[in-house]
Amino acid sequence: MYGFIITTAGEGLLARASAGEGLTITEVWVGKGTVESAAAAKALTALLDPVAQATSTQPEVAGGQLSMLVEYRNDMGGGLEEGFTLSEFGVMAKVGDDAPTLLYYAALGDPAQPVPPIAEGLDVHRFPVAIGVTGEVEVSLEYPAGVWVTHEELEEALAGIGLSGYIKATEKGQPGGVATLGPDGKVPGEQLPKMDYDPAGSAEAVQKNLTAHTGNKNNPHAVTAEQVGALASSGGVMSGAISMSGHKIANLAAPADSTDAANKQYVDEHAGARVILGSYVGTGKTGKSNPNQITLAEPFKILCIYGMQSNNYYKSIDGYGNGETSNIIHSSIIPTEYTKGISFGFGYRYSSRDSYGKKSTDGKTFSWYFDLTTPDATSEQLNASGTVYYYYAIV
Repeated sequence: MYGFIITTAGEGLLARASAGEGLTITEVWVGKGTVESAAAAKALTALLDPVAQATSTQPEVAGGQLSMLVEYRNDMGGGLEEGFTLSEFGVMAKVGDDAPTLLYYAALGDPAQPVPPIAEGLDVHRFPVAIGVTGEVEVSLEYPAGVWVTHEELEEALAGIGLSGYIKATEKGQPGGVATLGPDGKVPGEQLPKMDYDPAGSAEAVQKNLTAHTGNKNNPHAVTAEQVGALASSGGVMSGAISMSGHKIANLAAPADSTDAANKQYVDEHAGARVILGSYVGTGKTGKSNPNQITLAEPFKILCIYGMQSNNYYKSIDGYGNGETSNIIHSSIIPTEYTKGISFGFGYRYSSRDSYGKKSTDGKTFSWYFDLTTPDATSEQLNASGTVYYYYAIV
């Protein structure tokens, strides 16, 4: 059989396309099948024996007819490896999201055309297609139109194109040519000229004015300390904690109010003394190798042993009125080496002149011992065994 047929499925596609739905041509195939009759061809939805995909020109609709050119080359699809007899081709199409079906079927019959493998050279086959349509039909291709053109066809096509505005690729982005656009739609920086043009010294004038303005320390805009979050030089009020980050406040005046800050010198001169109370238990040892020690958390001004307790009774340590007992010592007279007479003494028979004392270099510890060997030496050193001695220190 020889003939060109719109299939039953194709008629349905054209009817929907005439009603306004877009018609999409999805594929073009060539094959080697042979149909028995027109009725059999009418019922087809695909080629009987498809071999390879072909291509076409962009379809055009004019005068109630859809026209296109189908082309098959044996170099398509990577090249035909085994020759065949081209006896059928078909155009596949769809409407909307439906599955593609056979729109147009061509049976070549006796004029079937042999197609050699690509190894024997290039072979091209073209077939014009004309399909009648009704009304305004919108047709598109789902694949690229890949039909070759002859030299004569190309010359004819170029003759109808105006090339007066054509710019050679070698002139794009080059000196004397035109700039191109980058991926962001802008001219790349390397194609722009230097932006160092200074009309009539305007940039120099602007810089001069800017330098003069930034160098003006007289607050030309009348910005207040409050506007920039700073404390006014006088009369300002600040709430919350102030962090000095290790910096010092200089020239701080003497406080005039109970909430005013004070400098260290003022505090040292006016802050009241503190009294620290303590006690120790005598060990029953005396002499230079067994000194007593009282150590405080900070340097003392005055140290006094004022009482002792033993055998369940307490008594005060006093001077007996004769000046031979020393139980108060002022830090300012104590050296840092053991010195005779600078110590605690007890009793009327022996005075502190028989004892030795010293303070530590940091002024926090006082050490002393009694230097005579007497029956009451431990009492004279204020270190009788088991006796609790009470002291206070003014710091």
